Amino acid sequence: MQSKKETYLYDWQPGTSGPSWTPVKTPAGQTEEQHWSRQSLSALTSMSLLQVRPDYWERDQSGKRDLATPSFGRDTHWRTTPAWRWPGYQELPFANLTETPTGINGRLMSLHIPLAGRQHATLFSAYAPTLPSEEDVKSRFYQVLDEALHKVPKGDKILLLGDFNLRVGKSSVVWKGMIGQHGAGHSNANGLRPLSLCAEHNLTITNTIFQMQNKYKTSWMHPGSKHWHLLDYIIVRHTDLRDVHVTRAMRGAERWTDHRMIMDMLKLRICPALRLQKPTKRRLHCARLEEMETCNTLQCSLAKQLENIDSLLGMEGSTTDKWSTLSSSLYEAAAQSIGYSRKKHQDWFDENSTHITILLNNMHKAHKALLNSPSSIALKHQWQHQWQDQRRVVQCTLRQTQNHWWVSKAQEIQSHADRNDMHNFYDAIKSIHGPRTHTVCPLRTADESSLIKDQAFIVQRWGEHFEALLN
Repeated sequence: MQSKKETYLYDWQPGTSGPSWTPVKTPAGQTEEQHWSRQSLSALTSMSLLQVRPDYWERDQSGKRDLATPSFGRDTHWRTTPAWRWPGYQELPFANLTETPTGINGRLMSLHIPLAGRQHATLFSAYAPTLPSEEDVKSRFYQVLDEALHKVPKGDKILLLGDFNLRVGKSSVVWKGMIGQHGAGHSNANGLRPLSLCAEHNLTITNTIFQMQNKYKTSWMHPGSKHWHLLDYIIVRHTDLRDVHVTRAMRGAERWTDHRMIMDMLKLRICPALRLQKPTKRRLHCARLEEMETCNTLQCSLAKQLENIDSLLGMEGSTTDKWSTLSSSLYEAAAQSIGYSRKKHQDWFDENSTHITILLNNMHKAHKALLNSPSSIALKHQWQHQWQDQRRVVQCTLRQTQNHWWVSKAQEIQSHADRNDMHNFYDAIKSIHGPRTHTVCPLRTADESSLIKDQAFIVQRWGEHFEALLN
């Protein structure tokens, strides 16, 4: 019996214009753009996702964590190319990944996503050359993309998304199976390259499959003609087209970019492997033992348990059975007295999310009013200025909140170090950085031609390395 796992993938391609920067104190070795990008943009993206899909946070609070659930900028993976300021970055909100994204070049990166039932999905994020670029640059880009697609196993699902800087049109009769009957606009000179690639690898552009108004298809407005075009695409295998629920542009989500966010809702048909896991014991909240009242309660509970267990220990039986009875009784007494510990996850955005949500709601209301404003130029300018003022307030408040939170957290950690309280010192550090992530560190082959990502082959490669080194 197949189970359906609902997955949401987002591709947000920024244009050439970024936010207006104001002076801010940044860490050593980072510019203002790097500091703002790495610390705040992922958090704002997650808040924008919650604006359009509020059921994300409810699903995360219930403990059912999906493959790609955003959570206030904590699980966002970034891969940027230093040579590209804004067009070079791709943003991928994912959680609990065993591998990090691999940068193929300055315009391509891939991500191997493990699914249930020993299945995998390979995701590619692309930023294609623009129309005025040289032909050899375009040819090289699609050549590298073609080589990367050939390396994907046949059983893997392919998710190719990005800003391709082209128009494929709506010639569904000519390119049957590659594009659907509900495309937008006309094709241009760059449009033949991805269509030929889709025909070779049996791929389909999901943006052209669903019937909807053009304002929900297009993603970028030409600054001169003011016409909207479809430049950002999400492409899957033709056999996986049944998994795609909808692909559309999110007009309400904005974040200092001239591109609209493209949402692709998938229902992956996955058969997960059944594994019987033993129930794990929850950790006790031992920090409460510093309270005298809690200690007295624990002593009384232990005394009652030991009175009842003396008769059981005197009976015949193995030592293992006696120890199991004693340990379970002591654990139950401690659990009733001091309770269980909870996971601590501290973040400047999470702790101030209520105040920040109010500011973001005001900014979104101003942006919505700008979209729905009448054709009067005076009213448009009025809403434009109001929207820009709200964005400045959000920028300034986020920077001040972040700096104040980090200063107070540093003072707290320093106070633990001054008192030589190493337990609370390391607990405070772990609460900021979170738990350790177990990722696979890839190795190069002996001839340094490719990277090895499989754990079994990595162990084998280490054996070859030390054998050659020691012998």
